[in-house]
Amino acid sequence: MNYEQAHRILDRAKDGEQFSSFTINQALYLTGDLGIYERERSTGVALQIQEETKRAWIKHGSAMVEQNNLRD
Repeated sequence: MNYEQAHRILDRAKDGEQFSSFTINQALYLTGDLGIYERERSTGVALQIQEETKRAWIKHGSAMVEQNNLRD
């Protein structure tokens, strides 16, 4: 991705088109709107959220499925 492509992606994202957080972060970095520190930090946050979600599902997932089945 180059500078112009990054701007086009960010414009399309503003218009509601969906892109991965990696693509958005890369585009922001290339346009100078996101420094390397922020890019690495945001990646870490995404991984942390994924891990928390995974742990919550492991801990409570079967109970959620059970409750859903009782409603049907």
